[in-house]
Amino acid sequence: MDSALTYGHSGWDSYQQLLAADGRERSEWRSAEAGRSTPRARRVRAVDMPDYLQTILTAQFEAALCMLDRCVRRCPDEHWQGRIGNRTFSHVAYHTLYFVDLYLSPRAEAFEPRDFHHRAGGRRLGAGGGLTRTDTLAYLAICQRKAVETLAAETRDSLQGSSGFVRLPFSRGEVHLYNIRHVQHHTGQLSAYLRRVADDGKGWWIKSGWR
Repeated sequence: MDSALTYGHSGWDSYQQLLAADGRERSEWRSAEAGRSTPRARRVRAVDMPDYLQTILTAQFEAALCMLDRCVRRCPDEHWQGRIGNRTFSHVAYHTLYFVDLYLSPRAEAFEPRDFHHRAGGRRLGAGGGLTRTDTLAYLAICQRKAVETLAAETRDSLQGSSGFVRLPFSRGEVHLYNIRHVQHHTGQLSAYLRRVADDGKGWWIKSGWR
């Protein structure tokens, strides 16, 4: 159908203006890509993408861990060993932190077990009955520091490089997103449990950073 008929004569000028504006935007973007010194090109070059990724990944990693921290702190004592599926509240929290710690390591072989892992028990690392609340909060603080320090040390090459884990067939940068998603998955389980058993459903959400 003729665009002029579709928009009507009164809207045709506006439609043409939108097309022209879009054309200018595309032209400026192509200029930026080619390295020409247009205002858009200068703005594009001013943003260092690895630095930007480090900033947003750190902010969202800390927000995810902060939400987990709230669950750990607000769980009533009588529900610390409460059942969530085939695990306990304390074990879900420990399991989450174990994998945060593991996947923040540059590769599987570089991961160093901590005393927490032996205290948790179990026949393999990451298993067992979980930790005390005090130990869980201490482990969480270690993971938060490790996340900040690890992300600050990443480079363009390291983020685009191998994950370092056979089970994760994607880039190092994607491992960080995967890790955040894993934290949020289990934090959702914990917060849903607390809503059910303790009627505690307010103040969970953290938009960005540690609060």
